[in-house]
Amino acid sequence: MLRPTTTRRGVRLASLILGTLMVGSLATPALASHVGTVEVTPPLGIETVGICSPFLVTTSGGSDPIGAVVDVEVRGVTPVEFCLPAVGLNPVLIDPATGDLGNGPVEIDGTIGGEATTAASAVIGQGEFTFGISSPSVGSYDIDVFVEEPGGPDDNDDPDAGEPIDTATQFFVLPNGGSNGVKVPGATELVMSLDCVPEDATNPSGSAHDFFCRATGVAGAAIAGAEVSFNVTDGPNAAEVSATQCGYTAATGIVSCSYTDATGSDSPAGTDTIVGFTGSDQLTSVNQDTILATFSAAGGGANKVASTITIARRFKGRVKSAVGKCERRRKVVLKKVRKGRDKTVGRDRSNRSGRYRIHKSDAKGRYYTKVKKARKSSVVCLSDKSKTVRRS
Repeated sequence: MLRPTTTRRGVRLASLILGTLMVGSLATPALASHVGTVEVTPPLGIETVGICSPFLVTTSGGSDPIGAVVDVEVRGVTPVEFCLPAVGLNPVLIDPATGDLGNGPVEIDGTIGGEATTAASAVIGQGEFTFGISSPSVGSYDIDVFVEEPGGPDDNDDPDAGEPIDTATQFFVLPNGGSNGVKVPGATELVMSLDCVPEDATNPSGSAHDFFCRATGVAGAAIAGAEVSFNVTDGPNAAEVSATQCGYTAATGIVSCSYTDATGSDSPAGTDTIVGFTGSDQLTSVNQDTILATFSAAGGGANKVASTITIARRFKGRVKSAVGKCERRRKVVLKKVRKGRDKTVGRDRSNRSGRYRIHKSDAKGRYYTKVKKARKSSVVCLSDKSKTVRRS
């Protein structure tokens, strides 16, 4: 597919200079071989047309993850532009020399994009920046972020072997969700993937939960007229909400779905597990996606959600919880056992799968990790302590 773009060879230096001014003075940019991983969040999201949607880029691991040059490429047929997000960590405007990329010339790889440089974050040894994308039209696009080696043989604006990479998908809808489509015979059978968003949501007791699903086929092409349904399989509304048809996908491949917290103001707090699927029969559907919706207790009190943290001998592990938002972006500290007060000797933040890894060389003694208490919307993610491991 062809995507609107702009040529960035002439603005690379300007982008890096302004990016440096915005995120702080940096020395030599980090090479791709000096960065362990790059991550973009949210991995799958939704936004209203015309709103600047923020994305957080994080570089970690390796010998020099701060000051890494990250290339951002946007792929899709929806017209988009870069914007400066109003919120986020180390906000940057991609390709500030051109600002609004608009419908510029098409590059060979059919993408639009630019670069920015990660700055130090609150997590020791981790670099990050936030960029934004907006669109005036309903539709979807995909994002690739990867670490380049400036001046190296693979400094070509394309992801190459050995360059850390991550991807995300975003789509824009009208403020009211827009209209669903009409049935197209045979369209449901053409669907190869179904993605539903938001992945996690928190709603007041007794309110409606609105979400969207996108159906795609070969090469990620939107499928119009496909039937999409959902079922609440677990949680406070599982008994009240059975298999329900959302409708048929629009030309964008998107369909809007909704249900209401069935028992109103007396509804108990809890998290619903929602399964979106193509067709009308969940048991036979080959395209499914699972998301979560948490309903707060009557009176607006925050739900307390338990978390558990595991640890392996090399100081890596995972934060687990029944609510996905209590697994992602949690602060993890590494403690060394000693007489008196235990000492904090390392920190990390869990990734979108809840996984963390803390690098500490020449570690000897007994260690454990703790995940700190965090409040996310009306959910309080409780703290936890791992088992203790010995390094010798």
